[in-house]
Amino acid sequence: MNSTLHLGDGLRDDLIRVFCYVGLPFVVYFLYVDWTYNRYLEDYRNTQKQEVQTANEKITSTLIELRTLTEALRMKILTTLEDFLSIQTTLKAGQLLSERYAIPTIQNISYYKLSHPQAVITPILIAPLNKLPQAFHKPTKALETLTYQNNALVGTLPVLDKNNRLKGVVEVKVPSLDIQKIIGADRFETLEFPQLFEADGTKLIQNKPLEFTYKSPLSYLAYLNSYASHFWVLAFAVLIGGPLVFFSGRVAKKRVGFAYGSQISQLNVELESLNTHRSSLEVDNSFLRHIIQRSKELAGVIHKVVTHIEPSYGRSNKVLMSEVEKLAEALSSGLWPNLQRKPLILGGILDEVKMHFANQIQKLNLKWNVTGLQDLTIVGDPLFAKIVLLNAIGVPLCSTPKNGALLISVMSKNGFAHIEVRDNRYSLTNAGKQYLKIPLEFFVEAKQLRQLCIQNGVGYESYETKGGEFITKVSFALEPDEIAKGNVISLPR
Repeated sequence: MNSTLHLGDGLRDDLIRVFCYVGLPFVVYFLYVDWTYNRYLEDYRNTQKQEVQTANEKITSTLIELRTLTEALRMKILTTLEDFLSIQTTLKAGQLLSERYAIPTIQNISYYKLSHPQAVITPILIAPLNKLPQAFHKPTKALETLTYQNNALVGTLPVLDKNNRLKGVVEVKVPSLDIQKIIGADRFETLEFPQLFEADGTKLIQNKPLEFTYKSPLSYLAYLNSYASHFWVLAFAVLIGGPLVFFSGRVAKKRVGFAYGSQISQLNVELESLNTHRSSLEVDNSFLRHIIQRSKELAGVIHKVVTHIEPSYGRSNKVLMSEVEKLAEALSSGLWPNLQRKPLILGGILDEVKMHFANQIQKLNLKWNVTGLQDLTIVGDPLFAKIVLLNAIGVPLCSTPKNGALLISVMSKNGFAHIEVRDNRYSLTNAGKQYLKIPLEFFVEAKQLRQLCIQNGVGYESYETKGGEFITKVSFALEPDEIAKGNVISLPR
């Protein structure tokens, strides 16, 4: 397999770089605009709620202040002498108060004196009342009104004597435009009040000049158009920078190839050598599995033959045949006997087990975590120890779901190295276990594995906790020097 890496694939790589440079900024730009538009809508709705509350509060407070002023005028007229000049002075004072304080300016204030002699009194005019206005031909309670007339707010309030007889009517007119100015109608961003004048000064008659409406927020296109300047600046920068990226990439590639061409070629050769070595390892591993499988089959045949031989030998021969039968049975089950007694580094065996299941770990994205004393030295047969750990770790590893965890802890106690494996595997029935993808050349049934471990001086147990966690424990005898090191007591100096 040719795995030579090149510094680039020519024009195709350059076009990809230019596309990324040109496309990604625009993608980010539109995502940013979309995000800001959603923020704008949320802020707009919150602002509108606040402005509605503010507008209602200002309108209410303004009308209350006007009503308070009108009530004050009525009470003053009641306590004033019945002569025209005193009443006119009171009306002038009321108009001055509206101009001095933050309330709408009174456009006109009139008092219709209905007691004898009848008259119409304003701050600048006193005239006889020849005919009672049609609006006053109502019951006394109905004279207390608040209406809109000719873009003005008109309020009337009856003046009664001590005997509740109608003495007169106070009428106050306030321009609607002045009320809009007081409440700040032109400062609301999300509310719209009725327009009282055209651009050329033409007066527009509004029946409800204080009844506002809701403004609609900008549409997405209109909002996008408000960012048009940002878009064109970005487009200009990208269109200018795109060709620069294209040519600078070509120049940089040639310069790197000229400066580091020999190193890159050497790295390519080494990579190809590593790939070749990896392929040979895979072939060797497959060949080894095949040999082990054939050995198991051959041992099975030996076991069957030995069990059918007539026990016509002497006692010593029977013992020998019994041992041969046990050995053949162990080999046929896939477990290599603990024949040799060699010192073994436990961490090295665990690394070999991990390498054996590397593809499975990567495929399932499993978390492999080993803690404790990995440098312990145990005593045993290398192949026997490896096969025991392949089963103790491999079975839970192959039964664990994706993104699971395999926690392995190693500790030394009472002359043994204790390996504890914790996992969150599936809890399967015997029928479900048949579908597990476990390397069959190393797999040994749990019951038989436990029995053979006990026969060879190796501790083994596996169980499930109440919380659904599985725990597998394996114990190997420590090398004598390792035990001696653990028994050393440090003396004080």
